[in-house]
Amino acid sequence: MKKHTAMTLFIVCIICLQTVVCIASVKRPAWIENPWSEYPEQKYLVGVGQGDTIDAAKNSALASVSGFFETQVVSSIRSLEKEESLTTGGKNSYKLESSISSDVQIISKGKLQFAEIRETWQDTKAGTWYCLAVLETARLLDMLESTIEKAESQISFLLREQPRIVDRIKDLQQAFNLAEENEINYIYYNALTSGSRPKKHPETSSSIIMEMLAMAKNRFPLRISAQNDDGRVETALREACSKNGLTCKDDSNFLLNIDIKESGITLVNNQYFVKLEATLKLINGEEVWLQIDETARLGDLGLENAKQRTISSLAAKLSKKFLESLGLRQ
Repeated sequence: MKKHTAMTLFIVCIICLQTVVCIASVKRPAWIENPWSEYPEQKYLVGVGQGDTIDAAKNSALASVSGFFETQVVSSIRSLEKEESLTTGGKNSYKLESSISSDVQIISKGKLQFAEIRETWQDTKAGTWYCLAVLETARLLDMLESTIEKAESQISFLLREQPRIVDRIKDLQQAFNLAEENEINYIYYNALTSGSRPKKHPETSSSIIMEMLAMAKNRFPLRISAQNDDGRVETALREACSKNGLTCKDDSNFLLNIDIKESGITLVNNQYFVKLEATLKLINGEEVWLQIDETARLGDLGLENAKQRTISSLAAKLSKKFLESLGLRQ
């Protein structure tokens, strides 16, 4: 009898132990409801995701981190725009919020390499996976800080004075492009600090560099002269200059001279093909600052149409290369 009772107690204990293990195994982890208990928001961006598969849950968790990041960035932008409005009367604005979604997507793909899946758990009864994604903001801040410092060093170098105005314009345009990109990094950095580090501000803002660039362009009026041109090349260059803030003056010392030559006409399959060669020179006094050689060859059923098509192509190529030589865009 005692032996039977002991066996019964042993079986009951085993059943109870299995029950406890089962209960423990299905207990819902605390991080699903409160991930910040282990990863405080001052130091981490966290996101909890769920899905029918573990991969779906991981992607959901990373998207959640990206969402928190976007919220902080938008808040940072609004704060900057408010400061800008108070200091400039609303004349200038960062105007970044409208494009922030695409920017955050880029950040998600690039900077979320710092995010890690720290926890996973499956609700076997419901068939649902849960994942916890964690991004340590200090690591991302260090990377952004390094990027900002490198860009500021480059900008500072590009803002130095140049003896030739064309080099000054090219450097200022490059500095402006870098400053615009770097201002995004400043916004990301300040959005992530949460008071853990002092906020950063650009040494020279893109708006100030833009003013410097406009002043440099005003010192560079162009006199355009094209030989053997039907007007298309000169017109294309004038329009390209105008769109980029460059002026044209007939009495300027800066001569943009284009010499066009016809180098061959061929007839192939009842189509005329005209080849044109052009040399563009930027001359200041007796000094040639820039030379661009370009060719174009297009065909048409009519000889005159072939010439017009070719010279239009030549005009577009010359305009593009001239602007590129100044660091500008068509």
